[in-house]
Amino acid sequence: MTRKVAREAGYEPEFVLLPVSRIYLYLQNGNVDLWPGLTDIPALEGEVLESWVSPWSPS
Repeated sequence: MTRKVAREAGYEPEFVLLPVSRIYLYLQNGNVDLWPGLTDIPALEGEVLESWVSPWSPS
């Protein structure tokens, strides 16, 4: 789903497998632009923009 949305927006995504702690670091320093992961993570509070859209709930 993430790949489809990115391509429809005109981007060519590059997926990289990382440990969660490294994802948090890279989100904070800008090396990762998008992470389709969990929300309300205290370590990332004020560092990321979370979407209000959930693919698991009706819109």
